[in-house]
Amino acid sequence: GVLGSPRRIHRSARFLIGPVFSHDGAIAVVAASAGTGSLQFGLVALDTASGRIIDEIRDGEGRLEAGEFAPSAGDGRLVAYSNRTGVGRPLVLDITSGTRTDIALDQLEGEVYPAAWSPNGRQVLLIQFARAVQRFLI
Repeated sequence: GVLGSPRRIHRSARFLIGPVFSHDGAIAVVAASAGTGSLQFGLVALDTASGRIIDEIRDGEGRLEAGEFAPSAGDGRLVAYSNRTGVGRPLVLDITSGTRTDIALDQLEGEVYPAAWSPNGRQVLLIQFARAVQRFLI
């Protein structure tokens, strides 16, 4: 396809990381700092057609990082990462419904990050870092 002229859909004085686009490009999510010099980040979901903020997601004193959207058009599920418990854990945010599902991994030690969705969107590949060893989980 041909790229069109750029147009602004969001502007912020906060430090932004991203964006991550939904599979169909209808939603963009950026991580936004809580303020100047802050290492706390929340997520801001944007409607790419209008620039309207769909949702702003905070995690208390924790830091949220966006992973990637599920691989199906119209699927608003975003795999993300939070360190609000003191150790990094993955979660799934459904941007379109506003729901959050923490992936229960209490039995695992160390940090666990989301890596990728399976092609059918039914599983998430996770990476565990513990005692200087990496493990892949599905």
